[in-house]
Amino acid sequence: MTRLDLLKSVFAHMARGDAAAAVAHYTPDYVIEFPYPVSRGAFRVEGREKVGEYLAQAFQIFRFELEIDVVHPSADPDLLIAEYHGRGRALTTGRPYDNRYVGFWWFRENAICRTREYYDQGVADAALLP
Repeated sequence: MTRLDLLKSVFAHMARGDAAAAVAHYTPDYVIEFPYPVSRGAFRVEGREKVGEYLAQAFQIFRFELEIDVVHPSADPDLLIAEYHGRGRALTTGRPYDNRYVGFWWFRENAICRTREYYDQGVADAALLP
């Protein structure tokens, strides 16, 4: 499985709201970083188990599909840089969710070991407002 195929598989699990299946593709020491969220400030979640808990909570608030638009070349063979968009709904309000992302995805062997993701937190907040 290529790294792009692995990422697409993770996105497919996320679309189904299956946190356990998504994090099964992560290393035990996986780290996800969100450098610019507006409402929470920058934050990160460390460890596959904690990330699984974080995703399970997120899937109770949002359900959306992620589709890759562009993959950018990288000199690092363990790094995949992608632009993608997410479309779906905020489950708590029923409002549509349509956001764009830039993600840096690092791999170790056949698993994802780190992600740094940029997105517009204002779009997420607007979908959640009553």
